[in-house]
Amino acid sequence: MKVFLLFTKDNLKDQNFIHQKLIQAGHESIILSSSIDFKNLIQQNIHPDMVVLDFFIYNPITFNVYKLMEEVNYKVPVLTYNFPLPSGCGVRSFWIRTLETLSYNQIREDKYQDLFELLFSLFEQIRNKDKKEQKNLNISSIMSTGQLAIFNILVENLNQNIDTKTILEKLNKKDCKHWKENTLKCNISRLNVLFKKTQNCTLKIFRSGTAYRLQELPCLTSNLLK
Repeated sequence: MKVFLLFTKDNLKDQNFIHQKLIQAGHESIILSSSIDFKNLIQQNIHPDMVVLDFFIYNPITFNVYKLMEEVNYKVPVLTYNFPLPSGCGVRSFWIRTLETLSYNQIREDKYQDLFELLFSLFEQIRNKDKKEQKNLNISSIMSTGQLAIFNILVENLNQNIDTKTILEKLNKKDCKHWKENTLKCNISRLNVLFKKTQNCTLKIFRSGTAYRLQELPCLTSNLLK
């Protein structure tokens, strides 16, 4: 199916992520550089099966996608990947209700279901990633320099064991002072205390033999991201 993507410059990373996943799933994904591109294609009778927008691109005066499609008597589902959701509302349930409210009968057609489910999943992944990045940013702001260095190394290998020797080598490359195993062990203990004291933090560092692993606790994560 043909999907038009139109995002702001600040969110091109998300646009490329969705674009690649659509192509991998066998869909035709067309990236538009501006609202003018969209208008030109629509007026040339080059129509998509679906449109995915950035919340910050839509403007009811300068770029009203619904009005443009109405002018050419062509109507397809329009999804905004980063639309601010009401509290307690999931991506899928919000868009199902919204599209039904807008009288998009296509939502009931089997041909759209796979594409909807793919996009809902991608939107959810992006939202969860943004939450994790914001959470990490909030936590890192109250870490010492040494703790932050350890945290960054562990985040790069999230959910994977990384050997103590490897961590020390990375730390000594970044820092002029010589890190020792006891210093590392002490700072990791302090990080776990920090995680435990931080509200809604789901991170914990586990030790397995001579290795450490930064992990998110599944049961807490699922509750946090609802």
